[in-house]
Amino acid sequence: MKVNSILFVFTPWLVACNNLLPSNKPTTDNVSFVGTWKLHSRIDIDSNQSVLSEPTLGSDPISILMYDEFGNMSVQIMKRNRNDSVIQPQEKISNNSQAFNGYDAYFGTFEIDSTQQQITHAIQGSINPEDVGKKLKRNFILKGDTLRLSFSTVNSGVPVKRTLTFIRQNSR
Repeated sequence: MKVNSILFVFTPWLVACNNLLPSNKPTTDNVSFVGTWKLHSRIDIDSNQSVLSEPTLGSDPISILMYDEFGNMSVQIMKRNRNDSVIQPQEKISNNSQAFNGYDAYFGTFEIDSTQQQITHAIQGSINPEDVGKKLKRNFILKGDTLRLSFSTVNSGVPVKRTLTFIRQNSR
């Protein structure tokens, strides 16, 4: 009888404490992003609706983007046909990561805001130490196995809207 009384008293306390622990369960929003994504296109458009070539990674880079069910993410993007003569970025941009020698890579966590149609990448590690700690907000459109991320940035001093289109390589 004493054991039942003790369990009755401690069970609500254990449940309450368990609710304070961080959850490793995926959110409904995160699940739709889970997988490996391959870059299909990367386009910069200026205010005149002209497409601009981007010099540091090129207009046709290769990239892989990964999201897991626990809110972790990783991205790598490289200039196609990368060589020793790759142009280094001259401008520092707060809402974008910085490539180094035709290569950009970072990892961290991600959060989805479905009401704003935004995903935020919180950078924990990067090829460029100056990017660590940045939170990069991207507008998204997710339809089936196609993911479009877009944001405002600068290309050679010109404000542009950059749109990256990814295709899912694996499905849940």
